[in-house]
Amino acid sequence: MTDDPFAITERPIPLASTVSEVDLRAVLSEQLVRYGRLESEKEQDAKAATAALRQVVLDLLPVVDALERVRLAVGSDRGSDHGSARAVEGVQKMLTRTLTRHGVERMSLVGHPADPDVVDIEEERHEPSEDDGTVLEELVTAYRWSGEVVRRGRVVTSSVHPVPGTD
Repeated sequence: MTDDPFAITERPIPLASTVSEVDLRAVLSEQLVRYGRLESEKEQDAKAATAALRQVVLDLLPVVDALERVRLAVGSDRGSDHGSARAVEGVQKMLTRTLTRHGVERMSLVGHPADPDVVDIEEERHEPSEDDGTVLEELVTAYRWSGEVVRRGRVVTSSVHPVPGTD
C-alpha cells in the first residue's frame, strides 16, 4: 500500500492476442471483487469522516457554552463596556449559526417532560404548579446532530411533592 491516492496498485487486465483467449468470466469476477473492495473503502471513509465531524461538533459545544457564560457575565456587569457584550454575542451567534448550518440543533427542554434518553436530572425542586418531572431549568444544554443526541442535557425538574432537604 502507498500513501499516494493516485497510485495504481492493481494489476491491469491482461491483454490477449486474440479475443477468443480472453476469459470474460475471470475478468468480470475480478472486476466485481475490485468494485466490492472500492465500495467497502468508500463506506469506511464516509464513517471515518462522520466520526471526525461528530468529534469537531462535540469539541465546539463547550465553546458555545463558554461564550454564553462570558456574554451573560459581561452583560450583567454594570460597569462593563456594552460593546464587549455585543462583540461576544456576535461571535456566539456566528458559531451557533455555523453549527446549525451543519445540522446541529439546540434542544429546548424547559417546560417539557424530562426525557431520560436526552437528559440527566441534577436536581428536583418542589413546584406544585408544574407537572411532576417537568424541566424547570437547563444547567447544560442538550444538542442533537443528524437525529442523534450528541450531548445530553443536565436539568432541574419539578416535583409535586416536597423535596427532602430543600427547606
